[in-house]
Amino acid sequence: MSCQNCFNGCVEITSDKCVRYTGEDFPILGISTGDTLLSVEEKILNFLLSISTGATIFPVISQENVCNLIQDNLPAVGPYNLDDYLNTLIKVACSLDSRITILETQNPNTPYELNCLFSATTDSSDTHAVLQLVIDKLCVTSAGLATFEALVDSTYVKITDVNTYIANYLATDPSQQLVSNSMTPFSITGYAGPLSNFDASGAGIGDWKRIFLCNGFNGTPDLRGRVLVGTTSGMGGAGLNSAVKPGINGNPGYNLNESKGSNQVILNESELPSHTHTVGNVSQAPDHVHGFQDPVSVANAGLGSVQRFTSASDINSIDIIATEPAGSHTHTVNINSTGGNQGHPNYQPGTGVYYIIHIPVW
Repeated sequence: MSCQNCFNGCVEITSDKCVRYTGEDFPILGISTGDTLLSVEEKILNFLLSISTGATIFPVISQENVCNLIQDNLPAVGPYNLDDYLNTLIKVACSLDSRITILETQNPNTPYELNCLFSATTDSSDTHAVLQLVIDKLCVTSAGLATFEALVDSTYVKITDVNTYIANYLATDPSQQLVSNSMTPFSITGYAGPLSNFDASGAGIGDWKRIFLCNGFNGTPDLRGRVLVGTTSGMGGAGLNSAVKPGINGNPGYNLNESKGSNQVILNESELPSHTHTVGNVSQAPDHVHGFQDPVSVANAGLGSVQRFTSASDINSIDIIATEPAGSHTHTVNINSTGGNQGHPNYQPGTGVYYIIHIPVW
């Protein structure tokens, strides 16, 4: 088809190379007055081609106007060109479309778990009704919280003020100054302070109230002159060691508040270690006889047991008479007993203190 009214009815055709541009300068395009029309056309075409992909277009958009959903999907580092924005918009649009599709595929008639809203709704309540009830419930809850906050401010103590109130209370309440506050109830401990903190019965006075001397009064164990020993019953745990197990090697058993032992001990024969006594200088005599004078005079009567006088003239005649041989033999020696049968000290080294106990008032 031939051109109709081509060249606007111009009779003479002039090349664009021969036509000069007389318009305004466009530095951004590199166009200046006096350029040939061909040059202007080429620069315009090149510019259009360069922006056709959007890579060289950097829209001026304030990030404050870009929602989080868009910002989260833009490239990590800017500045962002037109391609970045378009690709992000497409990505977000597709993501939203997928979510909408998922929501559309869900059964809107599925019964709701109404819980606290059950009294105001039924299983047939539509989504709008349920959402409205949730909003109403939140409003009621918000109003209740506001009332509770006002009640807390006027009735309860703020956590930040608790320590101050406690410190003030401890500083003004005499009962909080008691020494017993730093003791474990019913614990027994040694005390070497003055007895002026206790009355005649051993009960603490002043700041020492609820603390007692362990003297057998005021419901305390009498620990005067005694040391503490762990009980062998009532405490549970594994089996007792043989060194302390009652009944082994005479070990005693200890129950709570049960006292045993003595400062003085008298050993009986069964408690003595097995032993022997050695007698020195006892010799064995060989076979021998003993002699005495015959006749035995009054002067030497102690030399024998036989007295014989044949006549008066025999008194002055002395014969030596020998006893019958006794053979080789020994003599028994009896060792005299000794000892005063008195007790001996049986106490461990120690230092005297007062035992005290904290008995609380419940």
